[in-house]
Amino acid sequence: MRISQPSWSIEISDWQVSYPAECVTVVPESNDSAFQLSCGVNASGTPATEVDIRPNAEGAARMYRQDLATVVCGEFAGLTLEHVEGAHFWRRWWLYGGRAYLFVTYNCAPEVRDRDRAIVDGMLASLRLERPPNKRMQLPRSAKAGRRGPRS
Repeated sequence: MRISQPSWSIEISDWQVSYPAECVTVVPESNDSAFQLSCGVNASGTPATEVDIRPNAEGAARMYRQDLATVVCGEFAGLTLEHVEGAHFWRRWWLYGGRAYLFVTYNCAPEVRDRDRAIVDGMLASLRLERPPNKRMQLPRSAKAGRRGPRS
């Protein structure tokens, strides 16, 4: 099933989806892990770039003492890292594509860290940019031709 948001879409496995205000959350039937995606859009209208996402990713890399890796996820590119924090294993992605920025996380218990890896990687590979519809108003043919309706 493909779920769509205004600036992106993703093909999800048979996991359950919820839409809290701040993100999209996808969980397996076991309900013991979570895959979450949140989005921002570059209000200036210019394309998002790695320069835009790098400060947040580097801050996390310093905090968790992990190296960042570059990644391509479908039509998005960005940076990623993995770490254990307390009782959770985390995978984090800072992605950009078009005018959109995505912050994506996956977390689970450390002992099952690789159980859903292929599924999560498959979902990420399906990420697509959703382009907003052309907002120009389409005029009826008669208006385009300068006519005002039937002539008598």
